[in-house]
Amino acid sequence: MLKKVERRLLERLISSGYESPYLDRLRHHVGPQASQEMLEAEIAQEIASALGRAGAKVDLLLLKLDLARKAFEEAEGSEKDQRAGEHEALRQQALTARWELQVHQEAAGFRRSHRRLEQVYPVPPPLKEKSTSSG
Repeated sequence: MLKKVERRLLERLISSGYESPYLDRLRHHVGPQASQEMLEAEIAQEIASALGRAGAKVDLLLLKLDLARKAFEEAEGSEKDQRAGEHEALRQQALTARWELQVHQEAAGFRRSHRRLEQVYPVPPPLKEKSTSSG
C-alpha cells in the first residue's frame, strides 16, 4: 500500500503526462478505485483486528477461570466459598466476552457461529462444591 506522499507523486506524474513503464505499473494505486480499495482493505483489517482482540479477551478469561478453579480446589474452609465466588464472577465475564465475540462475528458477516464459539471457547459450568464449615 502506498503512502499518501507517494500517491500524490504518482498523481502529479500522471497528470503531467510523464511516461514510464514503472509509472504504468503503479497507475492502479491512484484514483477513486484505488481509494475505495484501500478503504475496504483498511476496514477488513480493522474488523480482523477487532475479532482477534475479542477472541484474545475470551482466551484470557478462560485462562483466569482455569487458575480460579485450581485455587478453589486447593482452598479450604471459608476460603473455598471466596474462591467459588471469584470463579463465578470470572465465569460470567467469560460468558459475556464470548457473547460479545459472537456479536462481532455476526456483524462481520459470520452467521450461525454460536455453536462453534461454544466449542472453541468452552466456558465451564459453575463450581458445585461449597464449604459447609461452621466457624
